[in-house]
Amino acid sequence: MQHFFRDTAATKYGSLLATPQATTIPSQWILSSSGGSSLIAAKFGMGLSIAKFINGFVSPQVAETYLKNFKPSAENTEPKVMVAVQVVCSETEEKANQMRKFIDFVFVQFEKGNFNDFKGENFIKNYSFSPFEQQIIDRNKGRIISGTTDDVKEQLIKLSNDFETDEIMITSMSVDYEARRKSFELLANAFELKHIT
Repeated sequence: MQHFFRDTAATKYGSLLATPQATTIPSQWILSSSGGSSLIAAKFGMGLSIAKFINGFVSPQVAETYLKNFKPSAENTEPKVMVAVQVVCSETEEKANQMRKFIDFVFVQFEKGNFNDFKGENFIKNYSFSPFEQQIIDRNKGRIISGTTDDVKEQLIKLSNDFETDEIMITSMSVDYEARRKSFELLANAFELKHIT
């Protein structure tokens, strides 16, 4: 792929050109949920995005392996590590727990093969998880960071330090758009992020 981006791709029959032509080259990252692809990212000088939103058990050793084996490329002279994680944030612990319960409920449904009918907010709010479902929730808890603004900020800073990164990508599964928007707004304010127009 790197050769296609730089118009240096070829076969025994001649050059291959990617079309349409572009004036820039996209940043190239490899997503790793278990660590196996960290060596590939390191070998080809690509960025490494660690998928905690997929595998909550993925450890900082993945980043260590990548950083130790990184070989500079035309794209990246220095290693780049990002961690991607599921985050919900609210002004109150009660609301944060409700948002977390929605994610827990959805993950339970996924493991049961239900990918469509997630019920309504009131149904989930009053739902009691079975012992089996609680095991699923416990197994998935490392995929999610949740809590009040201060709690979440502290957890994200720890995550950043543990994985030696200054970049975190956040996905936020929420019961509705407004809850998701508010969660992102609280995080942006907590980290003093500026709005880009």
